[in-house]
Amino acid sequence: MKLESRIGELREWNLDAGRTGSFFVVGVEGFRVDVILPDGKRDGFLKTYLERSSRVISAAHERAA
Repeated sequence: MKLESRIGELREWNLDAGRTGSFFVVGVEGFRVDVILPDGKRDGFLKTYLERSSRVISAAHERAA
């Protein structure tokens, strides 16, 4: 199972996370991951929390140069 967050991923909260819905990863910087939530608002989470509390439902792929 892929855990490492990447820009462009669509992720979904786990049932035990206390949150619902899916979200889009728009930034990864150090220990912080920025996301766009279902209501359109931007928020940030600690990388370890986000990766433990959600799963990838659509992976991001790098384009070949």
